[in-house]
Amino acid sequence: MPAALDAARRGEGLGALALPANFAVLPPAEQQFDLVDLARLARAIEGKTPRFGGIASGTFALAASGATADSLVGTLGGTARLSVRNASDRRVDWLSTLAAGHAVLGHSAFADAEAQMHLAAGKLTFDDLSLLGERGRLEAAGALDLTRGGALEVVARVLSPRRGPALDARIYRVTGSAADPRVELRPAAVTTPPTPARPRHERR
Repeated sequence: MPAALDAARRGEGLGALALPANFAVLPPAEQQFDLVDLARLARAIEGKTPRFGGIASGTFALAASGATADSLVGTLGGTARLSVRNASDRRVDWLSTLAAGHAVLGHSAFADAEAQMHLAAGKLTFDDLSLLGERGRLEAAGALDLTRGGALEVVARVLSPRRGPALDARIYRVTGSAADPRVELRPAAVTTPPTPARPRHERR
């Protein structure tokens, strides 16, 4: 088994496993170990051409099993709190997409990104995604279904680059997919302004 794992790791550009010198003669109970190949898992989710970039850190409690991309994605589960520096999306310009109401291909760059995420059955739900860039701060909450081609159901808004008032007071609903998002304004409650009272001298 170690030889097969080493071969798979070489395919991902990784080195051989560091196992005890006497691993082959250890009792089976002592040869058992859990291994998470994050590189393979990321390729299964993102595809062969990397789309997202950045330096990530955080806490993860994730589980997945299977040998194929579909089985890995379909069994994803757990929670994560993630912080990313110099986050990027090489396919979609998200701020321009919100402004235009349809997918705008391009490059999104954010100095910082933070998110609290939950995964179950291949569906990623995020509660407080925050993306900070020079053009503004994008806040969003919703879900990304990894088993349905990245289907989106997200509510988002754009704020000033630092904590402060909104640059765009509108709330957006984003559907479609991560590759081809569709944007519409979220319905807002309609209020009728009160009719101003007529001056007393005009009353009859």
